[in-house]
Amino acid sequence: GEIAWADELVGRFFGRLETRGLYDRALIVVLSDHGEGLGEHGEDEHGIFLYRYALQVPLMVKLPKKERAGTSVETPVQLADVFTTVIQAVGVEGGSAPPGTVSLLDPAALKSNPARKIFAETLFPRIHFGWAETASLIDGQWQYIDAPRPELFDLVKDPAEGTNLAPGLPPPFRTLRIEMEKRRAGFTAPGKVDPEEAKKLASLGYLSSGEGGRSGPLPDAKDEIPVIRELRAGSGLLHTGRYAEAAAVLGRLVARNPRMLEVWDLYVQALLKMGKKEEALDGLKKAIAAAPEESTHLFVTVAEISLSLGRVEEAERHAEIARKRGDPAAYDVLANIHLTRREWDAAEKDARASIAARPRKRLPYLILARVEVSRNHLPEAFALVEKARALPGRAENEAIQNFHFIRGDILGRMGRPAEAEPEFLEEIRLFPDNLDAYAGLVALYASEGRTEDARSTIRKLLTVNTNQDAYVRAINALSVVGDRVEAERVRRAAAARFRSDRRFARAA
Repeated sequence: GEIAWADELVGRFFGRLETRGLYDRALIVVLSDHGEGLGEHGEDEHGIFLYRYALQVPLMVKLPKKERAGTSVETPVQLADVFTTVIQAVGVEGGSAPPGTVSLLDPAALKSNPARKIFAETLFPRIHFGWAETASLIDGQWQYIDAPRPELFDLVKDPAEGTNLAPGLPPPFRTLRIEMEKRRAGFTAPGKVDPEEAKKLASLGYLSSGEGGRSGPLPDAKDEIPVIRELRAGSGLLHTGRYAEAAAVLGRLVARNPRMLEVWDLYVQALLKMGKKEEALDGLKKAIAAAPEESTHLFVTVAEISLSLGRVEEAERHAEIARKRGDPAAYDVLANIHLTRREWDAAEKDARASIAARPRKRLPYLILARVEVSRNHLPEAFALVEKARALPGRAENEAIQNFHFIRGDILGRMGRPAEAEPEFLEEIRLFPDNLDAYAGLVALYASEGRTEDARSTIRKLLTVNTNQDAYVRAINALSVVGDRVEAERVRRAAAARFRSDRRFARAA
């Protein structure tokens, strides 16, 4: 189905070019960035291995006026040659080809490199799963794959790469291995920990010395590939709302290999959907401890969860590490921290830094809108929300948490309750766990004397959300409505359910 759809889209594109009279004089390159595994070597997709099914891709060039139509280039070429080919085809003056590349339109250059060695590498296993990275070198009929257990294949006799000749140490193995050593630069962690940052990490409990969490050889992906199918099963459970089952599958995976940052991300999502913020936070910290240099984005998530739990100092320390490492999302967290502290100018500064780094992100505009609300600049706040809505490159149906809540809050403050109510309702529909939206809607109903609507909203809040924070919000909302009897009943239920939470140990 995907292949048929891709073919349909290419056909539409070519048809449009022909309709506009552009096709005949156009330079068109059709290619793929990678192939796809369909179960070969245990891989159902791509990114882990460098066998032929992943590396050998289509490359077709249509020159203007059908020049050289039907010509085939037998010499092996690589995707890096596409740039050089386009430069020559369009006649870019002063355009310089990258070293080691040739143009498909230059027969002399192709003939002078009849047996050019083709290099490829994948860092995906290392970065996402904590497995060893892999590199490949193809020289005519031979392919050498550099991994903890190296491989050599005769692509002429064994195109499916089923027989590894490396254990026999044939001459091509030794030759290509030496050549590979010249080409590979080695893996460099995305963010080396400097001494100052090492101290900060140690103070947060991640490092007991100045060294990262990795030690010893990394696993060979060939031994770990069955994990991908377990990961897919866990991911499927997560995305179909079966959060407890997803957490069980994904939790087993990270327990076996704490270095799998990709799996930690999904596991934490499942825990958060179940309202288990403390467990999610604990899991994230274990992931960071296992790979402190490569888990920059996890520092942001720790900061976000810590802030939601009221641990402002902890949130700030994690966000600062992420900011120093260059993650622009850290500015959003820092801005929200300043909002919590009612430091409006500092919040505005970080929100604007976020916009400078990512001009098309909506979140910092919403933060600026909240800053303007705090200053009682409601028209300015509303204009910022509308600007976020109108940002280019966004799908009309793309949802972002708090957008409708903030818009509804501003409209309510501006005395436009009829417009505010559907905004709160839409926020709740899109994000049933957004407690602020329920609180805003209850406050709106209370201001209009719609007590029964307010109570109905509180009942829905507790039906959809069963964590401690939801009960706190419900108790406060019932107090706003003036129903202290029901507030006390909810408090008692929460005290029985969450015995260690002191927030429910006293009368509402």
